[in-house]
Amino acid sequence: MKTHDQIDILMFYTVLYDTGVSGDLFLCTVFISLLSTFHILNTTLSFIVQTCVEQSFQKGMENEKRHSYIVNT
Repeated sequence: MKTHDQIDILMFYTVLYDTGVSGDLFLCTVFISLLSTFHILNTTLSFIVQTCVEQSFQKGMENEKRHSYIVNT
């Protein structure tokens, strides 16, 4: 049986799966807030979250470059 919080996160993930960068970034934010709520944000978990945020940012930059290339050609 899933707890209410687990179901909420699963719904967030399902809804945001197709939204791309903002979805990834939002998911990271939700993840961070959950971890800080339970006071279990140790170095390993913060590294995972940092990596997640960096990858989201890189994806956003790549999408922006691709978009501006398409617009300019």
